Amino acid sequence: WEKEIEWMALHGVNTPMALNGVEQVWMRVLTSEDFGLKESEVEEWFGDPAHQAWARNGAAQGSWTGGRPKKWLKRQWHLQRDAVKLMRDFGMTPVLPGFNGHVPPAIARRFPEAKLRRVENWLTGETTVERDHRERERPATTE
Repeated sequence: WEKEIEWMALHGVNTPMALNGVEQVWMRVLTSEDFGLKESEVEEWFGDPAHQAWARNGAAQGSWTGGRPKKWLKRQWHLQRDAVKLMRDFGMTPVLPGFNGHVPPAIARRFPEAKLRRVENWLTGETTVERDHRERERPATTE
């Protein structure tokens, strides 16, 4: 990964994507006192490493290959921290992920008044949950 960042710096990339470790952030936020989800509820929502891109954009949820070791989340977090430091050392501005609206199904238990909608997955037919972007008032997700 260091060589990739060096290559980007040498080729003028100044806003690289920095997506590793986002699951660790979500775990910390969603299991915090403010959201109150159980670790197991968040864990079962995460995609496995082979399907991260799909899980992160809401096209899949849960593990299709048996999950990941818990320490994997922590290692990804540390990798992200080191990568972001190197990017900044090269004068880059890392682009970190923001909230895309997809939430664990258990969020409905914690915030029954939240305007959520269930969306059928285009690939598997399973139902995923996201904040209803059509709703202008959404106090449960804006606080």
